[in-house]
Amino acid sequence: MTIVRSRMSHLSGGGCADLSDTDSLQEWINMTGFLCALGGVCLQQRSNSGLATYSPPMGPVSECQGSMISVMSSEGNAGTPVSKCMDQLLSLMLCNHEKVGLQIRANVKDLVGLELSPALYLMLFNKLKNAISKFFDSQGQVLLMDTNTQFVEQTIAIMKNLLDNHTEGSSEHLGQASIEPMMLHLVRYVRVLGDMVHAIQIKMKLYQLVEVTMARRDDLLFCQEMKFRNKIVEYLTVWVMGTSNQAADDDVKCLTRDLDQASMEAVVSLLAGLPVQPEEGDGVELMEAKGDTVIS
Repeated sequence: MTIVRSRMSHLSGGGCADLSDTDSLQEWINMTGFLCALGGVCLQQRSNSGLATYSPPMGPVSECQGSMISVMSSEGNAGTPVSKCMDQLLSLMLCNHEKVGLQIRANVKDLVGLELSPALYLMLFNKLKNAISKFFDSQGQVLLMDTNTQFVEQTIAIMKNLLDNHTEGSSEHLGQASIEPMMLHLVRYVRVLGDMVHAIQIKMKLYQLVEVTMARRDDLLFCQEMKFRNKIVEYLTVWVMGTSNQAADDDVKCLTRDLDQASMEAVVSLLAGLPVQPEEGDGVELMEAKGDTVIS
């Protein structure tokens, strides 16, 4: 672990770690994948008898509370080795190393999204959410920067890989933290990216993430699922109506048509079985609203 963290520090801090040869890079990939896959063993508690026991996943949560933080969450234990390792790993999502930066970023995306121990999902979600929340100013305006956009794109890919990959035990751990704040931050950031080719590609990836999120919604924790889903629908439909068929370039027009289709598929996944959201203060009870669905 010390070796891997040392190499991570060099890369994230612009140091001189030499991973330019194939063998060294592959060694780093293998060791980092090992840490991702077995990192959950760091989440151990000692019982009264003094024996080390694995901390079991949290049970179903009936309500969302701001204080619902795991023993090894990023907020409460920022100085623990596993938290520091996760911080350094996520910093490599922006690695700009001259020789291996692209390969490092691609491998971090795959290793975190596909190999990470489910026991570390809560820590990952909290760290990603906290990082992306800093991409907005005090008035909620997007701080549009290349590094922020790169981090958002990597986060979308990681989350899609993680939700697509039905790792054993993942269902129990996905419900430990609400995914709503991070998803809303991602949508709010991506919608201001414009209509260049790269921006459209990021939007396509976000729509795919929305679909897979809805496909696994039974495994996820939502604080206000109806409100969340309606809000995402509102963002996506306004977004599409404001950008559709405005591109002058033929290639961009083709991508925009594909984007329109992807957005509608995402909206369908959000609306499927969604109870009609009552207007605030209209006296309609929530249970009555659940009787009316947009798509049955």
